[in-house]
Amino acid sequence: MSTRQKSNVVLLSLYDVESFAVHTLHAVLKKSGFNVYSIFFKRLNPNNTMDSPTSDEINTLIKLIKRLGPILVGISVRSVLFKLACRVTEEIKKEVDALVIWGGVHPTIRPEQSIEFADIVCIGEGEDPIIELTAKLSKGEELDSIKNLWVRKGDKIIKNDLCPLIQALDSLPFPDFSNENKYLVENGNNVVSSQDPDKRTTYWIMTSRGCPFNCTYCCDHILKETYKDKGMYVRRRSIDNVIEELVQAKKRFKNLIFINFLDDVFTLDANWVRKFCEQYKKVVNLPFFCLCHPRTVNKEMIKFLKDAGVSSISMGVQTGSEKIRHKYFERYDTN
Repeated sequence: MSTRQKSNVVLLSLYDVESFAVHTLHAVLKKSGFNVYSIFFKRLNPNNTMDSPTSDEINTLIKLIKRLGPILVGISVRSVLFKLACRVTEEIKKEVDALVIWGGVHPTIRPEQSIEFADIVCIGEGEDPIIELTAKLSKGEELDSIKNLWVRKGDKIIKNDLCPLIQALDSLPFPDFSNENKYLVENGNNVVSSQDPDKRTTYWIMTSRGCPFNCTYCCDHILKETYKDKGMYVRRRSIDNVIEELVQAKKRFKNLIFINFLDDVFTLDANWVRKFCEQYKKVVNLPFFCLCHPRTVNKEMIKFLKDAGVSSISMGVQTGSEKIRHKYFERYDTN
Protein backbone atom coordinates (compact mmCIF):
# COMPACT_ATOMS: atom_id res chain seq x y z
CA MET A 1 0.00 0.00 0.00
CA SER A 2 1.50 3.35 -1.03
CA THR A 3 2.15 5.91 1.70
CA ARG A 4 2.26 8.76 -0.83
CA GLN A 5 2.65 12.11 0.90
CA LYS A 6 3.10 15.62 -0.41
CA SER A 7 6.68 15.83 0.83
CA ASN A 8 8.01 12.32 0.07
CA VAL A 9 11.05 12.20 -2.24
CA VAL A 10 12.97 9.12 -3.41
CA LEU A 11 16.55 9.45 -4.65
CA LEU A 12 17.97 6.61 -6.73
CA SER A 13 21.64 5.77 -7.27
CA LEU A 14 22.64 3.14 -9.84
CA TYR A 15 25.66 0.96 -8.98
CA ASP A 16 27.12 3.55 -6.60
CA VAL A 17 26.45 3.11 -2.87
CA GLU A 18 28.84 5.96 -1.98
CA SER A 19 27.33 8.47 -4.45
CA PHE A 20 28.18 11.99 -3.27
CA ALA A 21 25.30 13.44 -5.26
CA VAL A 22 22.67 11.22 -3.65
CA HIS A 23 24.06 11.42 -0.10
CA THR A 24 24.38 15.21 -0.36
CA LEU A 25 20.91 15.77 -1.85
CA HIS A 26 19.53 13.46 0.84
CA ALA A 27 21.08 15.73 3.48
CA VAL A 28 19.80 18.89 1.76
CA LEU A 29 16.22 17.60 1.52
CA LYS A 30 16.29 16.29 5.08
CA LYS A 31 17.55 19.64 6.39
CA SER A 32 14.68 21.37 4.57
CA GLY A 33 12.11 19.20 6.31
CA PHE A 34 11.11 16.83 3.52
CA ASN A 35 10.71 13.06 3.89
CA VAL A 36 13.58 11.69 1.82
CA TYR A 37 14.52 8.09 1.06
CA SER A 38 17.62 6.97 -0.85
CA ILE A 39 17.72 3.71 -2.77
CA PHE A 40 20.99 2.23 -3.98
CA PHE A 41 20.33 -0.13 -6.87
CA LYS A 42 23.04 -2.79 -6.95
CA ARG A 43 26.74 -2.43 -6.27
CA LEU A 44 29.83 -2.70 -8.40
CA ASN A 45 31.77 -5.93 -8.17
CA PRO A 46 35.15 -5.79 -6.36
CA ASN A 47 36.88 -5.45 -9.76
CA ASN A 48 34.57 -2.53 -10.77
CA THR A 49 32.53 -4.62 -13.22
CA MET A 50 28.73 -4.68 -13.20
CA ASP A 51 26.33 -7.62 -13.21
CA SER A 52 23.24 -6.88 -15.31
CA PRO A 53 20.12 -6.42 -13.18
CA THR A 54 17.59 -9.22 -13.14
CA SER A 55 13.86 -8.77 -13.70
CA ASP A 56 13.34 -9.65 -10.02
CA GLU A 57 15.66 -6.83 -8.97
CA ILE A 58 13.89 -4.33 -11.20
CA ASN A 59 10.52 -5.48 -9.82
CA THR A 60 11.76 -5.23 -6.24
CA LEU A 61 13.00 -1.69 -6.93
CA ILE A 62 9.68 -0.54 -8.40
CA LYS A 63 7.67 -2.12 -5.56
CA LEU A 64 9.88 -0.37 -3.00
CA ILE A 65 9.50 3.02 -4.71
CA LYS A 66 5.73 2.51 -4.89
CA ARG A 67 5.59 1.61 -1.20
CA LEU A 68 7.50 4.76 -0.25
CA GLY A 69 4.87 6.84 -2.06
CA PRO A 70 6.95 9.73 -3.45
CA ILE A 71 5.76 12.76 -5.36
CA LEU A 72 9.22 12.93 -6.94
CA VAL A 73 11.84 10.33 -7.90
CA GLY A 74 15.33 11.67 -8.61
CA ILE A 75 17.76 9.47 -10.54
CA SER A 76 21.49 10.14 -10.69
CA VAL A 77 22.50 9.21 -14.25
CA ARG A 78 25.95 8.48 -15.65
CA SER A 79 26.42 7.88 -19.37
CA VAL A 80 27.42 4.24 -18.94
CA LEU A 81 24.08 3.61 -17.19
CA PHE A 82 21.89 5.63 -19.55
CA LYS A 83 20.03 2.58 -20.90
CA LEU A 84 19.35 1.26 -17.40
CA ALA A 85 18.07 4.69 -16.33
CA CYS A 86 15.68 4.65 -19.31
CA ARG A 87 14.41 1.19 -18.39
CA VAL A 88 13.92 2.05 -14.72
CA THR A 89 12.21 5.34 -15.57
CA GLU A 90 9.80 3.55 -17.90
CA GLU A 91 8.89 1.04 -15.17
CA ILE A 92 8.44 3.77 -12.55
CA LYS A 93 6.04 5.62 -14.82
CA LYS A 94 3.92 2.48 -15.27
CA GLU A 95 3.51 1.86 -11.54
CA VAL A 96 4.19 5.02 -9.53
CA ASP A 97 2.26 8.30 -9.47
CA ALA A 98 5.34 10.53 -9.31
CA LEU A 99 7.41 12.83 -11.50
CA VAL A 100 10.86 11.56 -12.48
CA ILE A 101 13.80 13.95 -12.55
CA TRP A 102 17.24 13.04 -13.91
CA GLY A 103 20.40 14.72 -12.67
CA GLY A 104 24.13 14.19 -12.95
CA VAL A 105 26.79 14.58 -15.60
CA HIS A 106 24.94 12.81 -18.43
CA PRO A 107 21.73 14.90 -18.22
CA THR A 108 23.88 18.03 -17.86
CA ILE A 109 25.78 17.43 -21.09
CA ARG A 110 22.93 15.67 -22.96
CA PRO A 111 19.72 17.38 -21.76
CA GLU A 112 18.00 17.13 -25.16
CA GLN A 113 18.37 13.35 -25.09
CA SER A 114 17.54 12.99 -21.40
CA ILE A 115 14.29 14.99 -21.48
CA GLU A 116 12.91 12.47 -23.96
CA PHE A 117 12.69 9.98 -21.07
CA ALA A 118 12.49 11.99 -17.84
CA ASP A 119 9.74 14.44 -16.88
CA ILE A 120 12.36 16.91 -15.66
CA VAL A 121 16.10 17.25 -16.23
CA CYS A 122 18.43 19.06 -13.82
CA ILE A 123 21.44 20.67 -15.50
CA GLY A 124 24.38 21.17 -13.17
CA GLU A 125 24.19 21.52 -9.40
CA GLY A 126 20.96 20.21 -7.93
CA GLU A 127 20.84 21.38 -4.30
CA ASP A 128 18.78 24.57 -4.76
CA PRO A 129 16.61 23.30 -7.66
CA ILE A 130 15.50 20.12 -5.87
CA ILE A 131 14.43 22.08 -2.78
CA GLU A 132 12.42 24.55 -4.85
CA LEU A 133 10.97 21.76 -6.97
CA THR A 134 9.88 19.65 -3.99
CA ALA A 135 8.37 22.69 -2.26
CA LYS A 136 6.36 23.65 -5.33
CA LEU A 137 5.23 20.07 -5.93
CA SER A 138 4.11 19.79 -2.29
CA LYS A 139 1.99 22.94 -2.68
CA GLY A 140 0.65 22.05 -6.13
CA GLU A 141 2.34 25.08 -7.70
CA GLU A 142 3.62 25.48 -11.27
CA LEU A 143 7.14 24.20 -11.99
CA ASP A 144 7.83 26.31 -15.06
CA SER A 145 10.39 28.81 -13.75
CA ILE A 146 12.85 26.83 -11.59
CA LYS A 147 16.41 27.57 -12.66
CA ASN A 148 18.63 24.66 -13.78
CA LEU A 149 15.55 22.62 -14.75
CA TRP A 150 14.12 21.59 -18.10
CA VAL A 151 10.49 20.62 -17.65
CA ARG A 152 8.42 18.61 -20.12
CA LYS A 153 4.77 19.68 -20.39
CA GLY A 154 3.09 17.58 -23.07
CA ASP A 155 4.85 18.36 -26.35
CA LYS A 156 6.48 21.48 -24.92
CA ILE A 157 9.90 21.64 -23.23
CA ILE A 158 10.47 24.55 -20.84
CA LYS A 159 14.20 25.33 -20.70
CA ASN A 160 15.15 27.50 -17.76
CA ASP A 161 18.42 29.37 -17.35
CA LEU A 162 21.16 28.21 -15.00
CA CYS A 163 21.52 29.65 -11.53
CA PRO A 164 25.05 30.65 -10.45
CA LEU A 165 27.38 27.96 -9.17
CA ILE A 166 27.38 27.54 -5.40
CA GLN A 167 30.42 29.46 -4.23
CA ALA A 168 30.04 28.99 -0.45
CA LEU A 169 30.45 25.21 -0.25
CA ASP A 170 30.59 25.47 3.56
CA SER A 171 26.88 26.39 3.48
CA LEU A 172 25.95 22.88 2.34
CA PRO A 173 25.21 20.13 4.88
CA PHE A 174 27.62 17.23 5.04
CA PRO A 175 26.59 14.18 2.98
CA ASP A 176 24.22 11.92 4.92
CA PHE A 177 25.92 8.54 5.30
CA SER A 178 23.61 7.37 8.09
CA ASN A 179 21.43 4.26 7.79
CA GLU A 180 18.21 6.22 8.19
CA ASN A 181 15.81 5.88 5.22
CA LYS A 182 18.43 4.13 3.08
CA TYR A 183 17.85 0.94 1.08
CA LEU A 184 19.94 -1.39 -1.05
CA VAL A 185 18.26 -3.40 -3.80
CA GLU A 186 20.34 -6.40 -4.76
CA ASN A 187 19.80 -10.08 -5.45
CA GLY A 188 16.07 -9.52 -5.66
CA ASN A 189 15.84 -8.17 -2.09
CA ASN A 190 15.80 -4.76 -0.45
CA VAL A 191 17.65 -4.19 2.80
CA VAL A 192 19.01 -1.25 4.77
CA SER A 193 21.69 0.08 2.50
CA SER A 194 24.44 1.96 4.27
CA GLN A 195 26.88 -0.19 6.13
CA ASP A 196 26.36 -0.90 9.79
CA PRO A 197 28.20 2.02 11.48
CA ASP A 198 30.49 -0.47 13.20
CA LYS A 199 31.43 -2.03 9.84
CA ARG A 200 32.33 1.18 7.98
CA THR A 201 36.12 1.44 7.89
CA THR A 202 36.57 3.93 5.03
CA TYR A 203 35.09 7.43 4.73
CA TRP A 204 34.75 9.17 1.36
CA ILE A 205 34.92 12.96 1.19
CA MET A 206 35.34 15.85 -1.26
CA THR A 207 36.83 19.18 -0.20
CA SER A 208 36.25 20.98 -3.52
CA ARG A 209 34.23 21.13 -6.73
CA GLY A 210 35.61 21.61 -10.20
CA CYS A 211 38.93 21.11 -11.99
CA PRO A 212 41.08 23.82 -13.59
CA PHE A 213 42.27 21.63 -16.46
CA ASN A 214 40.65 21.02 -19.85
CA CYS A 215 41.55 17.44 -20.75
CA THR A 216 39.62 16.59 -23.91
CA TYR A 217 38.44 13.17 -22.68
CA CYS A 218 36.88 14.58 -19.48
CA CYS A 219 33.47 16.17 -18.92
CA ASP A 220 34.96 19.17 -17.09
CA HIS A 221 35.70 21.19 -20.22
CA ILE A 222 32.04 20.82 -21.27
CA LEU A 223 30.79 21.70 -17.79
CA LYS A 224 32.96 24.83 -17.76
CA GLU A 225 31.43 25.96 -21.02
CA THR A 226 27.95 25.18 -19.70
CA TYR A 227 28.61 27.32 -16.62
CA LYS A 228 30.37 30.17 -18.41
CA ASP A 229 29.75 33.48 -16.59
CA LYS A 230 27.99 31.68 -13.72
CA GLY A 231 30.70 32.10 -11.11
CA MET A 232 34.06 30.59 -10.29
CA TYR A 233 34.16 26.98 -11.50
CA VAL A 234 36.82 25.66 -9.09
CA ARG A 235 35.73 26.15 -5.48
CA ARG A 236 37.00 24.81 -2.17
CA ARG A 237 35.64 24.36 1.31
CA SER A 238 37.34 25.92 4.30
CA ILE A 239 39.81 23.80 6.23
CA ASP A 240 37.70 24.07 9.40
CA ASN A 241 34.61 22.83 7.55
CA VAL A 242 36.40 19.76 6.18
CA ILE A 243 37.97 18.94 9.53
CA GLU A 244 34.56 19.25 11.22
CA GLU A 245 33.06 16.69 8.82
CA LEU A 246 35.89 14.26 9.48
CA VAL A 247 35.63 14.70 13.25
CA GLN A 248 31.91 13.92 13.04
CA ALA A 249 32.65 10.89 10.87
CA LYS A 250 35.13 9.52 13.42
CA LYS A 251 32.55 9.91 16.17
CA ARG A 252 29.79 8.20 14.16
CA PHE A 253 31.89 5.41 12.64
CA LYS A 254 33.97 4.06 15.49
CA ASN A 255 36.08 1.72 13.35
CA LEU A 256 37.24 4.16 10.68
CA ILE A 257 40.79 3.42 9.61
CA PHE A 258 41.04 5.22 6.25
CA ILE A 259 39.94 8.43 4.47
CA ASN A 260 39.42 8.72 0.70
CA PHE A 261 39.68 12.27 -0.68
CA LEU A 262 38.06 12.20 -4.11
CA ASP A 263 38.61 15.79 -5.27
CA ASP A 264 39.46 15.95 -8.99
CA VAL A 265 42.80 17.46 -7.96
CA PHE A 266 43.41 17.52 -4.21
CA THR A 267 46.80 19.22 -4.58
CA LEU A 268 45.63 22.39 -6.38
CA ASP A 269 46.64 24.93 -3.73
CA ALA A 270 49.93 24.28 -1.95
CA ASN A 271 49.14 26.78 0.82
CA TRP A 272 45.72 25.20 1.50
CA VAL A 273 47.21 21.69 1.48
CA ARG A 274 50.01 22.68 3.87
CA LYS A 275 47.64 24.25 6.41
CA PHE A 276 45.13 21.44 6.01
CA CYS A 277 47.74 18.74 6.56
CA GLU A 278 48.84 20.41 9.81
CA GLN A 279 45.28 20.38 11.14
CA TYR A 280 44.50 16.94 9.78
CA LYS A 281 47.48 15.35 11.53
CA LYS A 282 46.52 16.94 14.87
CA VAL A 283 42.81 16.18 14.81
CA VAL A 284 42.07 13.29 12.39
CA ASN A 285 45.36 11.44 12.02
CA LEU A 286 44.23 8.58 9.78
CA PRO A 287 45.91 7.21 6.63
CA PHE A 288 44.39 8.67 3.48
CA PHE A 289 44.28 8.62 -0.32
CA CYS A 290 44.06 11.56 -2.73
CA LEU A 291 44.24 12.44 -6.43
CA CYS A 292 46.81 14.78 -7.92
CA HIS A 293 48.01 16.11 -11.30
CA PRO A 294 51.60 16.22 -12.62
CA ARG A 295 51.53 20.02 -12.67
CA THR A 296 50.34 20.40 -9.07
CA VAL A 297 52.72 18.14 -7.21
CA ASN A 298 56.38 18.45 -6.21
CA LYS A 299 58.71 17.25 -3.45
CA GLU A 300 57.44 19.87 -1.00
CA MET A 301 53.82 18.88 -1.64
CA ILE A 302 54.64 15.19 -1.19
CA LYS A 303 56.30 16.03 2.13
CA PHE A 304 53.15 17.79 3.42
CA LEU A 305 51.03 14.82 2.44
CA LYS A 306 53.42 12.17 3.76
CA ASP A 307 53.76 13.91 7.12
CA ALA A 308 49.97 14.04 7.42
CA GLY A 309 49.59 10.31 6.71
CA VAL A 310 49.00 9.85 2.98
CA SER A 311 49.37 6.18 2.08
CA SER A 312 48.72 6.37 -1.65
CA ILE A 313 48.28 8.98 -4.38
CA SER A 314 46.84 8.54 -7.87
CA MET A 315 48.08 10.58 -10.82
CA GLY A 316 46.85 10.33 -14.40
CA VAL A 317 49.61 10.14 -17.01
CA GLN A 318 47.60 8.81 -20.02
CA THR A 319 50.55 8.32 -22.37
CA GLY A 320 54.33 8.63 -22.45
CA SER A 321 54.08 10.61 -25.70
CA GLU A 322 54.22 14.38 -25.15
CA LYS A 323 52.94 14.88 -28.69
CA ILE A 324 49.77 12.88 -28.06
CA ARG A 325 49.21 14.49 -24.65
CA HIS A 326 49.59 18.01 -26.07
CA LYS A 327 47.88 17.60 -29.44
CA TYR A 328 44.98 15.32 -28.56
CA PHE A 329 44.48 15.34 -24.79
CA GLU A 330 45.33 19.01 -24.10
CA ARG A 331 47.46 18.01 -21.14
CA TYR A 332 50.41 20.37 -21.37
CA ASP A 333 52.91 18.71 -19.08
CA THR A 334 56.36 17.38 -19.93
CA ASN A 335 57.74 13.88 -19.60
